Amino acid sequence: AKITPLHSSLGDRMRLRLKKKKRVPRKMQLIQLITLTITQVLFLDTIMSTYVADTDYVVLPVSSHKIF
Repeated sequence: AKITPLHSSLGDRMRLRLKKKKRVPRKMQLIQLITLTITQVLFLDTIMSTYVADTDYVVLPVSSHKIF
């Protein structure tokens, strides 16, 4: 007896979920982290300079996140 695959009206659409996801290379992850960190520092600097101009003292936020 010969077994033949059943006809599927879904075609290749059903196979989309089986595709392997592309991984972001390690070097690219590092570049994204550095870019994000620089952006956050520049943004914080802008906020702090505006805040300092309005007050006589500065209260820095305490972060529990480590960069590296």
